[in-house]
Amino acid sequence: MLRPFEIRAGIKRHFPHLYQLLFLSLLPVFRLWRAYKSWSFKRRVVHNTSYDGHQFFIVIDPKNGLVDRSIFVGGIYELDIVATINNYLPSGGVFVDIGANIGHHSLFAGAVVGDKGKVLSFEPIGQLADQFDESVAINNFTDRIEIVRQACGDKAGKGTISLKRDNLGGSSLVAGGNEVSTESINICVADEVISTLKRKVDMIKIDTEGYEPEVLLGLLKTIERDRPVVILEYSPILWQNNNHETGINLILQFTTRSYKAYDLDHNQELIAEVTNWVTTTPYNQTNLLFLP
Repeated sequence: MLRPFEIRAGIKRHFPHLYQLLFLSLLPVFRLWRAYKSWSFKRRVVHNTSYDGHQFFIVIDPKNGLVDRSIFVGGIYELDIVATINNYLPSGGVFVDIGANIGHHSLFAGAVVGDKGKVLSFEPIGQLADQFDESVAINNFTDRIEIVRQACGDKAGKGTISLKRDNLGGSSLVAGGNEVSTESINICVADEVISTLKRKVDMIKIDTEGYEPEVLLGLLKTIERDRPVVILEYSPILWQNNNHETGINLILQFTTRSYKAYDLDHNQELIAEVTNWVTTTPYNQTNLLFLP
């Protein structure tokens, strides 16, 4: 039987105008229900979720804020990304998750690739990595998921991350504001760590709260060698230099390598003219899909 979020995903994907109409008409009711459900999330729990037959368990904690609450309320986090992983990641494949948070997407990928696959997950924040590690053990995924407790960038070194009060997963190396505290972290170059796998990478997800341009510069060898499918959070609102040139250069890193770029969050719209899209898009944050 389909779960409510799977029905919602199907309507959104295949009938976007109907989805918009239903969303607007039911928004007041949905907000009340979501507020009540969120209020009832008082303690750390193990949540059981699944999508398209792929099941996993994940530890969620109300202290972390947005991501954990979204899972508790909605059953799954970032459904469009989950559906995309399901569509493009093969059984037995290799998935790299940069900015893994509590491991929601990595755990789903672990269920998809199976015991012959591999998931390499980077998460520098100790509290989140510890919680993710608990979920890996609960699922008996230690054979397929490896957690690297470092951030990724264009060069190795040290960094200071600002921990966000209402969304620990939204903590950033480049964007401050509303912090609880800061944490000193290690930064590695993803290409160097990935090369130790000695396997072809099938898919990469990058969500590093404004640090994506630096992460990408440390991934170009893997992208050129393996030509993986890439999901990348596009966050100009968080960049240190919030200008069109940064966005254009980021997308061109893919399109000049014969990738096609799509706005995953907005009906997978093809980004046919990069400069035009970057200079006219109204979105301060969206997820992009790059297909070789």
